[in-house]
Amino acid sequence: CIIVNRYVYDNIISKGIVKSLFIPPVTYPYDVGKWISLFTFSKFIELGDTVFLVIRRKKLIFLHWYHHSTVLLFCWYALARRVPFTIHFAGMNYFVHSIMYLYYFCTNIGLYHVVSHVAFLITLLQVTQMVLGMGIVSITYFHRKSYPELNLDTPLFWAFAMYFSYFLLFAGFFVKRYMKKPKRE
Repeated sequence: CIIVNRYVYDNIISKGIVKSLFIPPVTYPYDVGKWISLFTFSKFIELGDTVFLVIRRKKLIFLHWYHHSTVLLFCWYALARRVPFTIHFAGMNYFVHSIMYLYYFCTNIGLYHVVSHVAFLITLLQVTQMVLGMGIVSITYFHRKSYPELNLDTPLFWAFAMYFSYFLLFAGFFVKRYMKKPKRE
């Protein structure tokens, strides 16, 4: 969502990347807080693409169901704990998903031949998102002692575990799908 990304961008520019990671969610303007809440609720809606895959009798890969279930759990955890650095995750995810779901829409209305080359870029964006996510967690981890009142050790552990596992899975998917040459028989 543009509102969330604009808020993150403005805070990075005005306060710097480090301070932008520690802005308490209770201080977010109403419209930003509303979009963060909607982001969290959207994780249930995103399970809908899993339903469509099952209805179409498509094979669900481990990456798909693992990603959807753990993102859902982490987003609710982060919202309940009011974890500040996760707004950056939401901004990245809104951006990547806006492109990804537009691609899915186009492929489902018969425009696959027009957008087929975008699949590679979407997976590359997803891998990049995971690298940036681990970077955000790492920066937050190294500066957390300046903000002891936020008690971020547990959320940082789960965030890093989540992003690192996603990185391994998305990078593996990327290599398998786009870099390995098909075997000739």
